[in-house]
Amino acid sequence: MSKHNKSLVTRRKFLLVVTGSAAGLLAGCRPDGEAPPPTVYSGDAAPTKMMSTDVFVNADPRYGNITFDQLILTDNQIFYTQTFPGADVPSFENVNTEWELTIDGLVDHPRVYSYEDLRMMPEHTEIRTLECIGNPVGGRLVGNAEWSGVLIKDLLDEVGIQESATRARFYADDGYETAVDVEWITQEGVLLAYKMNGQLLPRNHGYPLRIFMPGLYGQKMPKWIRRIEFIDYDFQGYWEERDWSDTAAVKTNSIIQSPPTQTNIAGQIAIQGIAFSGKERITAVDVRIDEGDWMPAQILEPESPLIWTQWYIEWTPPSTGTFNVEVRATDETGFTQNNPATGSFGRSKPDGTDAIHRIVVEAV
Repeated sequence: MSKHNKSLVTRRKFLLVVTGSAAGLLAGCRPDGEAPPPTVYSGDAAPTKMMSTDVFVNADPRYGNITFDQLILTDNQIFYTQTFPGADVPSFENVNTEWELTIDGLVDHPRVYSYEDLRMMPEHTEIRTLECIGNPVGGRLVGNAEWSGVLIKDLLDEVGIQESATRARFYADDGYETAVDVEWITQEGVLLAYKMNGQLLPRNHGYPLRIFMPGLYGQKMPKWIRRIEFIDYDFQGYWEERDWSDTAAVKTNSIIQSPPTQTNIAGQIAIQGIAFSGKERITAVDVRIDEGDWMPAQILEPESPLIWTQWYIEWTPPSTGTFNVEVRATDETGFTQNNPATGSFGRSKPDGTDAIHRIVVEAV
């Protein structure tokens, strides 16, 4: 049994669409726009406008509201994007004639698929979290969305990967290239996505097609993908040649998303945020104040470990003054975050970070 006293929140059938702004420019990741206010959707009901979580000069009572007990999706307009320096975002007037997906190399039956071919295949939909390898400690280069597309297993069964293949090399229409060990692309749940949150992929999010492989940072999952070549040699892509990880597996991390750091607070507040571990379930999240005892937060357990885990804890400052607030997560392997953030961006380079996120609040 875990040494943590895990508190679970029953998952509701509500979706909170996050529309908070992101920040930073790391490993080609950048925010994609400013934020309209968050909204809550309940079935076919009209959206109810909620208050934003901007930083206020004075203590704001809204920091006492628990909102992370509802599953959060990130709006397409503010979901962070990965940019390939010097390349233009691809544009297609007629995707059926201007684009195709080739799967070749060390395969028995090379195939070329049109966009229409893929859309005629059974559609698979699920919610997944995507995080940038350059996301700093406490950063906003992470999002959660509903993705729809084709499971790549059906396509790989058709082409027949040869035993000599050790890597899959990806080519994208913006000129970006990268590669992964063949085990990553043949695992369960690899998705070729053409929809995002119920809409066709926006142009800057990879239209017409992007790939998702469970457990990896966005660096290894190109947008605008055009070709998958199975190879038997090492290949280093743009970011790998610049000393970013060639594996790029997600590290267990947790983020305090509310209240923001350097915020004035008053009375009881809800400290809340997310935790993510790529392929492993988050089993506990703990918060501590001023290096005191770790306190177990309540967690909203997702349907899949591929979805971030939301958490919250209510806390009342014992007096006025400045307080340091930290968060740590534990995953199902037993790993618990234990390193403080140091260096530029919390040392996200070269392979992501699992350092502890800390904020400072002022009780007034």
